[in-house]
Amino acid sequence: MEIIETSLFENINSEILNLTLKNAQLKNCLSNQIIIREENLTNPDLYIIKAGVVIIYKTDMNGTDISTSIKKTGDPFNIFSVIDDKPCNGKVVALCPTEYWVLQGYFIKEILLKDANFTLNLLKFFANDIKNLVDLQSSSSFDRAQKKILFLLMKIGDKKVEKDFIIINSYINQIVISNFVGVTRETVSREIKNLKKLHILKMNKKKQLELNIKLATILLNTD
Repeated sequence: MEIIETSLFENINSEILNLTLKNAQLKNCLSNQIIIREENLTNPDLYIIKAGVVIIYKTDMNGTDISTSIKKTGDPFNIFSVIDDKPCNGKVVALCPTEYWVLQGYFIKEILLKDANFTLNLLKFFANDIKNLVDLQSSSSFDRAQKKILFLLMKIGDKKVEKDFIIINSYINQIVISNFVGVTRETVSREIKNLKKLHILKMNKKKQLELNIKLATILLNTD
């Protein structure tokens, strides 16, 4: 996949696409490697994942890393800094070996943001980030750790087209879930076992966790 094949570049004219190909820098990193540090003061660049997964952390007042979102193949990140030209508001860490493109801030501002379609595409991702943050905050209304964990898995798992289940990939491990939900790893382990007993989660032939959407929705709507 080339960078211009991602949804961020839908309906962009060929001249700008060619410039993007020339200016995009392809980089790679290992699992658990930090790509961006929080409050990074370097020029705000835009990052787009070619292959892999990253997680974005925000440090709370106690110095604890809180997970705020997961980005997957084709997703851009560091959008906030590109738009407001301020330091990065989170730390970005690769969950697995990851390849990503970097577009420097000056190129974004001088070339890409002058194209209305690119700006609209970027704002769609920006809006989606805001919605995901709101969704994660709404999960705090659940009074049981089990429901918080289940809600998270439904949000960050991979929904298969026309299927009634969601795949929970191995990179969404108990540590990741714990950081998102704000419960201990032991609690996550216990509740995953309970969800398996309820047949909401099961292990498939590929050793992946499958989440039954219908049963999960029933549980979440149960008082």
